[in-house]
Amino acid sequence: APFVLYGAGSHSARLIPRLGDKAQHIAAVVDGNANLHGKRFGDWTVQAPGALPDYAGLPIVISSFRAEQAIARSLRERLQAPRLVLLYG
Repeated sequence: APFVLYGAGSHSARLIPRLGDKAQHIAAVVDGNANLHGKRFGDWTVQAPGALPDYAGLPIVISSFRAEQAIARSLRERLQAPRLVLLYG
């Protein structure tokens, strides 16, 4: 099923190859770092968190080890009932 990948850093760069065929289900890559917005990340263009409402209803996989909980808190505050997938918590 399609999902949004939140995080366009080294964690995601290591995660995507491990997803194998499931990587084709990534609908968007989103990151809070404004320096990455509009840049290519593999087959995707990194979008700002403001784009998340465009993907309402899709699960958001948080691809970060250190900032996972902070990102999850922020997304829960900003979005109505987001479906978050936490890899570590």
